[in-house]
Amino acid sequence: MVSSSVFATKTGTLRRVKVSTFSQVTLSVRPDDQVTKRHLAHEPLVALTQHSYQATLDDADHMAGWQLAEGVRRRVFACTPLSSVNDAAAWIERITGTNFPQATQVVDWAHAAEHIYTATQLNWPDQPAKSNPWAHAQLDLLWHGNPTAVATAVSGLSTQKAAQEAGYFSDNANRMRYAEFRAQGLPIGSGTVESAGKTVIQHRLKCPCRGWRRDNASAMIAALAELHSARLGIARHAI
Repeated sequence: MVSSSVFATKTGTLRRVKVSTFSQVTLSVRPDDQVTKRHLAHEPLVALTQHSYQATLDDADHMAGWQLAEGVRRRVFACTPLSSVNDAAAWIERITGTNFPQATQVVDWAHAAEHIYTATQLNWPDQPAKSNPWAHAQLDLLWHGNPTAVATAVSGLSTQKAAQEAGYFSDNANRMRYAEFRAQGLPIGSGTVESAGKTVIQHRLKCPCRGWRRDNASAMIAALAELHSARLGIARHAI
């Protein structure tokens, strides 16, 4: 899973840290009390554990090398199945496809849902009586793995900017087969990497009155990734 996090340098310039999280997926049978209309009995419970991190200030192509190295260390090429959840950014799709071509790429559910709400607000600003039922209908279609129907519905909206959101769903339809992914036990959320941006990177680099030169920040980011991957043999609060 890949995401990015922002912090300020000593000159006040915002820098973006690129973060990858590698996790082990454990599946278990869904108990009866957790079976709902959305979470069906045949869909296993998914738990992500044993996280490790790779983070850098480098550009995407340089990051790809570090990401691949961490993937090799974690022996992901022996994993079947292997999946990657991300926010559908083109650079993430590209480097993930290059490093791990066997991985099933999944668009993070929360990001996909956000695009539905964006289209809704653009088409019916401040009109919840109209926007909410429409948004919920599209979310149901998307949840059940029908992004093409969502793209069609969005493209038919009367506001041009809202209708443009349709491209997000048509372009990423193959990575939005959520019903199929859930049945296979593949994660559909990128919470582990989104939280890593805060707990691994920002918690240290955004301390009050703290400014960073790029070289010092790069060294600290590398240390933080090692620390939170439990490879330094010291307590996490010590750095």
